[in-house]
Amino acid sequence: MGRPIKRATKRVPDDERRIGLRIAYLRRDRNMRQADLAARLGLTRAQLSTIEAGRVALRFQTGWNVCKLFDVYPGWLD
Repeated sequence: MGRPIKRATKRVPDDERRIGLRIAYLRRDRNMRQADLAARLGLTRAQLSTIEAGRVALRFQTGWNVCKLFDVYPGWLD
């Protein structure tokens, strides 16, 4: 068989992780399910979950769409 392939693990910066937590906060505050928010953002539920958990960084356009949807100032996410 051979050796297992190791994946490079690149840590997401703490400020990016906090953005995900704020998005999760907004979603819960508005009583919205992950699947519903993901659909409105053009993401899968799994993609939104990884953003909220801080495992991947948020793309600019997705962040912009979150701000428009929830009517929040973009600086609030940061």
